[in-house]
Amino acid sequence: MSFLDKILKVAAAGRARADKRSALRVEVPLLRAKVADKPVSISVRDISADGVSLNAVARDLKPGNEILVNLFLGSRLLLDGLAVRIVRVDKGYVGGQFSRLTPGQADFLREFVRSAGERAVNCEATGMAGTAAASIKF
Repeated sequence: MSFLDKILKVAAAGRARADKRSALRVEVPLLRAKVADKPVSISVRDISADGVSLNAVARDLKPGNEILVNLFLGSRLLLDGLAVRIVRVDKGYVGGQFSRLTPGQADFLREFVRSAGERAVNCEATGMAGTAAASIKF
């Protein structure tokens, strides 16, 4: 990674950050999750190729539970049938790790996160922070 790439990555820390497992996490404001057997979709706090954080009050979710999630960008279905193992339940959000991903799902998630992260870095570098999600096209 070049020096400039490192600077741009640090500058984009609010939009795309590395978690303690070194997986790039990105915030995509239009990204929503529909949990199987639940009537409403919920906003995605952030996503990585390894997992997802959902803005949710988790009355019935506990660490170790597994849920099935469909991901939408706006009204467009991106991925369906993602198995998510709950690893953290906190006030206002639930953190989960993807499990049993198909190779196609894993490839899509890596590309989605990479592309969203690049767009966030480019928006931060050009002073257009917060506009990255609106320009993501898949």
